[in-house]
Amino acid sequence: MIFKKDEVIKSTSSYEELTEKMRRMINKNSPRLITTLVNFWNAQENVITYAELEVAIANGSIDPATIEKMQKGYSIFVQKYLAPIWAAAIEESLEELYEKFPGFNQDIVLGSIETWTGAHAAELITRITTDQKRAINAMIDYSVTTGAMTPYELARAIRPVVGLTKPQAMANLRYYETLLGSGMSKDKAKKKALDYAAWQHRYRAKVIAEHELAVANRYGKYYGVKEAQQRGLMGVVEKKWITAGDGNVCEACMKLDRQQIGMDELFEYKGRLILGPEGAHVHCRCILIYVEV
Repeated sequence: MIFKKDEVIKSTSSYEELTEKMRRMINKNSPRLITTLVNFWNAQENVITYAELEVAIANGSIDPATIEKMQKGYSIFVQKYLAPIWAAAIEESLEELYEKFPGFNQDIVLGSIETWTGAHAAELITRITTDQKRAINAMIDYSVTTGAMTPYELARAIRPVVGLTKPQAMANLRYYETLLGSGMSKDKAKKKALDYAAWQHRYRAKVIAEHELAVANRYGKYYGVKEAQQRGLMGVVEKKWITAGDGNVCEACMKLDRQQIGMDELFEYKGRLILGPEGAHVHCRCILIYVEV
């Protein structure tokens, strides 16, 4: 993904080989993170007690102290489990620089990587906690407004969806209500809703794991190339956007495909400015290649 002046990409298949490298990295590292995330959310159910949820239902929203408790749990998870996965993805992103420039090692870019990791961790923890708060409050508001459940029943419905987004949590709640409306017993409906929640958690964990690995990998390469420039190992460099090249590429990424701009310039799509390593959206599978010009 790093090309010197005399290196030329000769065919579309060469681009496919580059995106395949990203896929291999994600496939290798994501299963462990997916399992860890699901296990973490299962444990998080026990962080919120039924008593706390019943108080939240009575007050119309989740208590800030409960959210803070969950946020601390996410902070521990990120530092203990996610940070090492980021490190693995970043390390892999730098392998090409190690090969091209003997003596180049991760210590060279450590400061930049630590700065990015700290900022990204804080943003991720805030976003996931906010998603959690919105999901729980939406379920409370919906149930209180419709009178569909008693506080105890709603508390039982909320705990299994801890970790899901607002749309996912509401989909689970409506699924449960639909089953009850069809004449199914509460116990059987609850079992099916639990099975659905397990699938939702697995799906969300997959999206988060693959997204975080891709982002860390892209940022590792970006900061590695910048450091190579600063050390005089590379001259003027431009970055080029490359999509996964399959039928699942979205409109935004198709528009950005093969665009080549300056190292610190921003890609633009419908008024959005994108540095590049963060991707165009959640679960973006695109890569950046760097060309010395």
